[in-house]
Amino acid sequence: MMNSGIICMLLMLLGISSTGKTRIIEKPLFGARTIDIMEVNKIVLGDAATIFYMDASACGGKLTGVDQQLYLSANGIKYELQEARGVTLPKNMVSSANVDMSHPYFELVFPPIPVSTGTVDLIFKEGGKSLPVAIWDIQTRENRGSKTWKKIPVALRKYKLNKDASWKAPVFKTGRTRLELHLLGYAPKMGEISVSRSGLIPGMDEYTVGEDGIVVAEFDQYVSTEVQVVVGKRIIRVVVDPGEDATLYVDVQIANFRYSSYFRDEYERPVGYYSGNREDLNRRLLARLWTEIPSDELTWEKGESMDPEKYVAFCLEKYNDALQFLENNSSLSDEYRYYSKLEAQLICLNRILYMRANFTKMYQCGIGDERLPRVEKAYFKPLKSFDLTNYDLMLLNSVPFMKMLNSFKTEGEVKEYFGEGYLSDLYKAQVCFPRFGKNLPLKEEQLAVMRTATPEIARLFEKVYSEGNKAWMAHLAKPGYAVREISEKASGEEAFEMILERYKGRVIFIDFWGTSCVPCVKAMKMMRPVKKEFEGQPISYVFITSQNASPLEIWQQMIPNIGGEHYRLTRKQNKYLTDRFNITGVPFYLLVNKKGEVVYETVGFMGCEKMRELIKKEI
Repeated sequence: MMNSGIICMLLMLLGISSTGKTRIIEKPLFGARTIDIMEVNKIVLGDAATIFYMDASACGGKLTGVDQQLYLSANGIKYELQEARGVTLPKNMVSSANVDMSHPYFELVFPPIPVSTGTVDLIFKEGGKSLPVAIWDIQTRENRGSKTWKKIPVALRKYKLNKDASWKAPVFKTGRTRLELHLLGYAPKMGEISVSRSGLIPGMDEYTVGEDGIVVAEFDQYVSTEVQVVVGKRIIRVVVDPGEDATLYVDVQIANFRYSSYFRDEYERPVGYYSGNREDLNRRLLARLWTEIPSDELTWEKGESMDPEKYVAFCLEKYNDALQFLENNSSLSDEYRYYSKLEAQLICLNRILYMRANFTKMYQCGIGDERLPRVEKAYFKPLKSFDLTNYDLMLLNSVPFMKMLNSFKTEGEVKEYFGEGYLSDLYKAQVCFPRFGKNLPLKEEQLAVMRTATPEIARLFEKVYSEGNKAWMAHLAKPGYAVREISEKASGEEAFEMILERYKGRVIFIDFWGTSCVPCVKAMKMMRPVKKEFEGQPISYVFITSQNASPLEIWQQMIPNIGGEHYRLTRKQNKYLTDRFNITGVPFYLLVNKKGEVVYETVGFMGCEKMRELIKKEI
């Protein structure tokens, strides 16, 4: 008979163990990711280890956003990294790892995972105030299919592009826009999403997405604009008219595959499906393949001598090539062709803005390298041939225009270069952006500036001022919350006793927070279902902040959506409470029983289950 040592050796060579055969998944599919500088080339799942074979061909020699703290997450269990082969990972995210680009491959070794595991998450960095650095829902089974396709209504899937669609000018009117989003393949671990508006009246709202992946975004709109839906690291752009009721299905997986060198050619489905105004234009934008999406990157032969003037001329040459291509492409509608010509101007401008980054990439320049040019106002002079007075440009992303305008010191300089129109009005409108960014109404001083804009835009901002202030008053009048005043002359101890006295005989859940505290706001959203469970019960929710932690207008803007009882204390009163309860950070919570005794305190949200348990016990 064969001895046991020989038998074990044979089994190892065959890749067989007591629990089954070693599984190898080549180029596994994934759901979404926030890191694009590497691909998972292969996974080997065995009894002794789980090995990820990584392809870092896209990292450019530097592996950033990756350190020794990375781990696998599967079925709620964390699997720590055991070994990295072929690369030396730094101890923290501050440093980067060097990768040999002649062989940009390395291996990550983890403990074995259960055979039944269908997907895993590769977590490089946990999220805090920013997105996690991760690749989610990596398939550990051979299955190249996608379930999301079936969830898209048949009518949307079968829509045929209209070659006769003609251009529609921007619509100027006041309306409440409703955009219903269906995020197919979304998972809560991907975080909140945002819906942003571009142009003269920018704005942004964040939404917590439910398990069904459906979000309804509603916002006041005054002119047609580009709307950006940001899911994880991906931006889905559509053009929306004021007051329309539109629907957008987003295929989260396909949106991520657009940035994967492994899958962008294999999966050529649209990233989304739109139903609403400008439907044909939006369908074409959502259906663009990765090769059709304009890029800010510009490359040339490394041996070629390049200076800023030649670079700008090169950008214009590429712009003219794009125009020629659009003219010769008979498959395009007039609407999409015209939009793409506007977009070509934007890309040319953006490439000039990215001059320094493109020089750095081409020549591998370091800080202080004399070949690195600084972008100057003079480099935009050749763009005088563009019609940047055209208000149709409002339907494009305004960020590149804003970056360019930073090179100009006065509105007069802008007009001298480009004439009076969209760009000069956009320059003026910057005075309003801080208010828009905080969802605050315009003040008279901002309106006074915009009254000097071109007539149509001046009238537009008169409406924005009037309607915005009406909406502000209606917002402050919302039911479901209360502002409680405490005299500034009261001591911190007296202030706290007044708060306890007001809710005597009730359980009090006290939340210390600040308007700029992201975890505070996130926790408030998370606890909403728990608060709803105890509606009608003898419990009060009290939110305490200070004047220095929460600027008045921003506080006023936020609290109607939070609900509950709100106090904004002086710095001195707040310091007393900070010292008394040793508050080292926010959010900080106290639970006070019906006798007025503090029975629980903690820094950081305790989670919905713990919150529910504590409240039940005291009620």
